[in-house]
Amino acid sequence: MGLSGSSKKNAIDHLYREWADKPVMIVSYGGHGGGKAAAQLQEVCEGIGMRPIAARPALRLSRTQIEANSGEIDPAEAFAGHIEDVRAALAELSRARTANTQ
Repeated sequence: MGLSGSSKKNAIDHLYREWADKPVMIVSYGGHGGGKAAAQLQEVCEGIGMRPIAARPALRLSRTQIEANSGEIDPAEAFAGHIEDVRAALAELSRARTANTQ
């Protein structure tokens, strides 16, 4: 979501009814892929009745990228190795959305 903890919580609380029973894809990034943050967000999503899909792309940044970063990265370059994971997750999300409308 790209939001701080309190901003994210406020957004989730505000949109609770609109998001209930909807499929959700969680994508994280960081030096270790953001797995812990993604796991916490998955618990929140499940707690409000959303349906996280199984695929959860974790985009990893190398230590070199993190240390050299001036605040901007080129996602096409930095995450090029994760394209197929993201595409597969998007396909799964699309199937979940279609199943949700039937």
